[in-house]
Amino acid sequence: MKAVLYLLFLASIGLATVNAVENTAFNENSCNPEYNQVDVNYMQSMIEHHQGAVEMAEMVPHHTDRRELVNLSERIIEAQESEIEHMENLLSESCVEPEVDEDKHIAPTERQVNYLDNLNGTEFDLTFINMMAAHHADAVMESRIVLQKGESEQVQEVAQNVIKEQQKEIQQMYDWYLEWIPSANNTNSPQQ
Repeated sequence: MKAVLYLLFLASIGLATVNAVENTAFNENSCNPEYNQVDVNYMQSMIEHHQGAVEMAEMVPHHTDRRELVNLSERIIEAQESEIEHMENLLSESCVEPEVDEDKHIAPTERQVNYLDNLNGTEFDLTFINMMAAHHADAVMESRIVLQKGESEQVQEVAQNVIKEQQKEIQQMYDWYLEWIPSANNTNSPQQ
C-alpha cells in the first residue's frame, strides 16, 4: 500500500522531463575548455531553479506552525544559496555570464507563488510539499542529464550533490505528506 501511495504521490507532483538544459544559448568562446555546452546550460538553469526554491522556502515560516517544515525550508535556503554562489563562481571562471532563457519555466511561476502565498496551515503544508517535491524532482532530472553529457568534474560534483540531497528531501517530504494528509489517518486500508 505504501508503495502505491508513493507512486501516486510522485504522479501528483507531475514529474516532467526537463529538456531545457540542452536548449540554452552557449558562448562558444568560453575561457575554460573544461566546460561544454551542457555544463554551462546546467549551471545557468540550475541557478534560476535554485532561486525559485529559495523563494518558495522563504514563505514557509509565515504560513505554517510545523517546526520540521520550517527547519527544512531553512536548510533548503542555506544549501541552495551556497550552490548558487558556487555555480556563479564556476561560470565566471569559464567567462560565461549566467543567462536566463525567458521561454523556460524552471522557477515557480508568479501564479504558483501567489497561490501558495494565500494558503495557511495544513493546506499550505501539503501544497508546499507537492510543489517543492516536483521542483526537486526536476532538479534531479536535470542533474542526471549533466552527469551523462557534461564534461566538467566540478559541475559533476554539483550535480551529484543535488541528486543526493534533493532525493533525501523528496523522501522526507513524502513521509510528512502521508503523515499530514487528513484522510490518510482516517482510512481503513488493509493491514500489510
